Amino acid sequence: MKTRENRNVAEQKCVELEKTHSTESITNEEEDDDEDDDFERPVFDNEEDTSVQLTPSEMLKSPTFFCLFAALFCCSFYANMFYNLYKTYAESFIEDDFFMAVAFSVASVANAIARIGWGYLTDRTSFQIALSTATCLASVFLLTMPLARLFGKLAYLFWLVGTFICMGATHALFITATVKCFGTKHKANNYGYLILSTTFSGILLAGISQFYLKVIGYTYLFIITSIFPFCAFIIISCIQWTPQGRLVT
Repeated sequence: MKTRENRNVAEQKCVELEKTHSTESITNEEEDDDEDDDFERPVFDNEEDTSVQLTPSEMLKSPTFFCLFAALFCCSFYANMFYNLYKTYAESFIEDDFFMAVAFSVASVANAIARIGWGYLTDRTSFQIALSTATCLASVFLLTMPLARLFGKLAYLFWLVGTFICMGATHALFITATVKCFGTKHKANNYGYLILSTTFSGILLAGISQFYLKVIGYTYLFIITSIFPFCAFIIISCIQWTPQGRLVT
């Protein structure tokens, strides 16, 4: 009897050992498969990192860069002009300082929200469509800005908020275009070269404000300035025919 019991116990132990070994082997195979999957799967699955990676010297030879440079020049000029002169223009027919403070606060909030909205529109469509929309609207607002004098404070608030919304697209979108067209590896240096255009537009604006504003007046200044976002619209509309322009259309 004892011999049979010992045999049964030994057989049960053998069966349990076989089950244990089989379970461990299955677990090891699954872990090996997971490790193989992890090895094959890239850490950063970013198509942009493997497509175009231009150095600053290479970017400076690309027609796409000059298109973006000219477009940013035009956009930054109208944005800086309006941001620096909107208050002095309003003071020529609005004498309510409290209203001006409230109007600027509302426009600033609209500008901040618009940057998110322009980014969302770019993700849904393209850089070309988003910036073309912003520049067309900016041209309309600037061209019709002198009419605000005829309709009063609320009309001016509408034009102010609308223009600030368009301005939000400038710095929110061009960094995206830089990364898509020229890659992420040198994006800081590449964007540094691109944003240099804002310096040139600032110099032009300073010269116009200092020497020509009193001569031409605000009405003609707004009309002339409305040409700049329209020029940016034309440039961006043609960017797909440049080497890297197809990446933002």
